[in-house]
Amino acid sequence: MSWPVSNIIFCSYAISPPAGHAWSRTVTVPGGPLTRVAGTDVSIPCHVRDYEGPVEQNFEWTFSPSAGSSLEIISTFDPKFTDSMYTERVSAGGVRLQRVGHNAVQLHIQSLSPSDEGEYTCSTPSTDATISGNYKDQVGVKVIPDTLTVRRTKGRSAGARVVPEGGSFHLQCQAESGDASEHTHLSLTWLWQGSQGLATPVLTLSHLGRFQPGPGYEERYDSGAVRLDTVGADGYRLVVEDAQTSDTGDYSCTAATWVQGPQGWEQIQQKNISVSSIEVRPRDVNVTVSVNVTSVTVGDPLALSCHVQQDSTAPGFTRVRWFVSRDKESQELPWGQDPDPTQTDGTNHLLELPHVWDSGEYTCQAMVWVAHRNATWYLVAQKASKPIKVSVNSVGPELGVSLNASFVPQFSEERTELVCEVSGPDGAHVSVSWYHTSVQESDSPMPPPDLVGALDHDWTLREGERYWQRIERGEIVFSRRNPQIFVLRFLWTSDKDRGRYHCEATVWERQQNKSWAEIRTVPSNPFSVTWDAAEPSLAVSATVTRVAAATGGTFEMECAVTARNIPSPRYSVQVKLIQSAPSPSTVAPSLLRGHADGVTPGGLRAFGKAVLEKVQERLYRFRLYQSQAQDSGSYQCSVTAWTQGGSGAWREVKNQTSNQVNLQFQGTDNTAFDVSWFSQRPGKEPAFLAAVDRSAQVRQSRRNSSSDVAIERLSAMEFRLRIYGCEEEDIGGHYCTVTPWVQTVQGDWSSQESVTSNVVSLAVRMDLLNAFKYPLLIGVGLALLIGLLSGLIGYCSSRHCCRAQPVQQTRKEHRRLMSMELD
Repeated sequence: MSWPVSNIIFCSYAISPPAGHAWSRTVTVPGGPLTRVAGTDVSIPCHVRDYEGPVEQNFEWTFSPSAGSSLEIISTFDPKFTDSMYTERVSAGGVRLQRVGHNAVQLHIQSLSPSDEGEYTCSTPSTDATISGNYKDQVGVKVIPDTLTVRRTKGRSAGARVVPEGGSFHLQCQAESGDASEHTHLSLTWLWQGSQGLATPVLTLSHLGRFQPGPGYEERYDSGAVRLDTVGADGYRLVVEDAQTSDTGDYSCTAATWVQGPQGWEQIQQKNISVSSIEVRPRDVNVTVSVNVTSVTVGDPLALSCHVQQDSTAPGFTRVRWFVSRDKESQELPWGQDPDPTQTDGTNHLLELPHVWDSGEYTCQAMVWVAHRNATWYLVAQKASKPIKVSVNSVGPELGVSLNASFVPQFSEERTELVCEVSGPDGAHVSVSWYHTSVQESDSPMPPPDLVGALDHDWTLREGERYWQRIERGEIVFSRRNPQIFVLRFLWTSDKDRGRYHCEATVWERQQNKSWAEIRTVPSNPFSVTWDAAEPSLAVSATVTRVAAATGGTFEMECAVTARNIPSPRYSVQVKLIQSAPSPSTVAPSLLRGHADGVTPGGLRAFGKAVLEKVQERLYRFRLYQSQAQDSGSYQCSVTAWTQGGSGAWREVKNQTSNQVNLQFQGTDNTAFDVSWFSQRPGKEPAFLAAVDRSAQVRQSRRNSSSDVAIERLSAMEFRLRIYGCEEEDIGGHYCTVTPWVQTVQGDWSSQESVTSNVVSLAVRMDLLNAFKYPLLIGVGLALLIGLLSGLIGYCSSRHCCRAQPVQQTRKEHRRLMSMELD
């Protein structure tokens, strides 16, 4: 098998440069030199970018040997371009040019020879408007001789080999590379190929000296079950231990040569050789049981030998299990089981029974295990022997044993009563043992029965290992009604008690040394104790039996409970009121579950005006006297089912809530309201504005501003506050509080809980034009009036009051002489 040598392929695309970008043609080939082995192939890619002209470019390849002139190899557009030395190879396809894109090609040369060593140049004819960039590039190719050899080890043939499951096999090949001048490295891989024909690496020694397990072999490589050893200078040995059937297939050895090139390590050559074909054959065992006698007397010992023979010499460890079959029912013998696999290799396994009481068929089941390197065991083979019939002859009294039930539980926690009846000769000394076999899944092996308890021949009680605590607590009772009837009673049956029960009656005989000896043991028929483990269900339905038409009336509802799959249920009941508040409130106490001192039908539990009554089994009545407006809302029953556990403690089984029933009152004349209004300014206490009581009397607070308030009753349920002449003092929040008053049946009025409304904000905007218009007009008018009056008064004053009276001048001759007295 050969793997292709990987080559790098470059692909590029001509992309128009952005505006303002100068073209500069670039031709590139891989960096060199490229080292190849004589006889192998080489592929050299070449591509061009940043060019002008047609999208598809042409290429030409030339070759320059170490000493000599350049030779033209091949061209994409000129068929006559090829030199005569390459014409034959080009025509035969040994040298060809493959276009991989509009601007990229690959030169393929097959079967390299030392004459192909030299420089290879890739060039492109110019299609550019101006000469810019490089139009060719070259790479060197070095051809080294083929020195890689891989072969099978001398003396080993490539034929098929058979390996037993769990065994091991070694495969070896030799590989070497004699050329050390080029610093080549060698890698070696072991391959496995199955029937599907797909080769898979098992383990690789890389060219860097690292071990690499193949897919699916990592865990086995880590444990050392699969490893690669070097033998001498050129030997490589694959070791596979703990062989599995999946290891069947063809194994081959692949060697590869690696060199370090410009791009890193590169594989340049590989060779493969088929080493061997491996068949991993599954193990097989032959199991036989031998016995000296096949007929024994009841109570006598019995010895059986199980011989296990393997068909493989590979190391393996054997474990056996013994089974006895009676009446078509197989049962494992607990004392006939080997310990866990050990380093002891045995082929004969002995079963010794001190006493045999019943006939049956004995079978030996053998299992072969193989130890893995990671300390785990792997089962490689399993087989059972043919059954051996052993007949037991009875010499004691004949007994008849039957098992019945006087009470079978239908649910968990109920009682169970089993009756074992023994029929036999009068005066026989009989003891009875009770056994329980747990319920198992259908695909699980039948477990051995567990001893519940036994009444021995001296009437002492012998408890089973798993049941002694319950027996001491009195949960399990053993009794004997008469010499022939024995009773097993579970006061409380749990889920783990389900299964099959049987009793075994043993006849005892007094010996000469005054001791008692078992003469015969007879098992009864099995009896199954089981029930459907159905999920408990609880349903609650609430109905209104009495409607409160108005406040003060009586509201009554009943809650009916239906339960399924709940043993002996008792109930606790709670009535809840759901209002617009965030959480429901309880208006009645819980009615506790009715055990010994609980509530019997007709009993009452009262709380204020509310009464919870148990009418009958699973029917409860809730009654609310003198219901008021605050009692309106939705009512529902919450019921919890309880059952009594095995220890006598009550446990909660299921909780269910009923549907909701409504208690609503219609607005009538027997309802009135007190409505009060308040204002709330930031940072201040609420201020009372006005109020109207249920008798329509209005109260107002004393106001310091010119604004005024009024309360209107628009309807029986609607009130309005009016504020006239709003001023700055009226800015802020306003709200109302309502106190309902309800008239009872007796005619009395009772107040209910007050309710506060939401806050409504009031903002007062000042209108400057309207604020100053009338004062300005009034002022101007008054000024004009005063001015006119002032002018009129002045005018009148000047005309009448201020005019001078005329003075009459008396002539001097007419004057009298003044008397002297006047002087």
